[in-house]
Amino acid sequence: MSLPHLRDAAPARPESAIVKEILQYLNRQPGVVAWRQNRGSLIAEYKGKWRRVNFGVPGMSDIGGFIRYEIPEQRRHVAVYFAFEVKRPGWKPKGKRERFRWEEQLAFLSRVRMSGGPAAMVTSVDDVIAVLARWRAR
Repeated sequence: MSLPHLRDAAPARPESAIVKEILQYLNRQPGVVAWRQNRGSLIAEYKGKWRRVNFGVPGMSDIGGFIRYEIPEQRRHVAVYFAFEVKRPGWKPKGKRERFRWEEQLAFLSRVRMSGGPAAMVTSVDDVIAVLARWRAR
């Protein structure tokens, strides 16, 4: 016998599907270029020696990019960096390692915002639209 509330529940969308949807949305917007960012390490051989190669910076967001920003008084445009960390709806860090990584991600987003760019943890395209609207309205 299956329980009705479990049978009818929609399966959770993977984070990768949300990232793809957000990237498609962002890259259709005028004046925006966005990409998937990866952070991690690998072990590779170089000149006969095995070495660990790290890439990215601690806490780097899933999505990064540039958005065109007009400076009216100077009659020119600049590119402003943005960052979005994508999480599944209802996601919570579990354990010390995930919490540490989550804190690094929050710190990265904070640095982007302190530098003047839009940045946030998001769960959907609607979240991204809201963050960009708030940033433009400031």
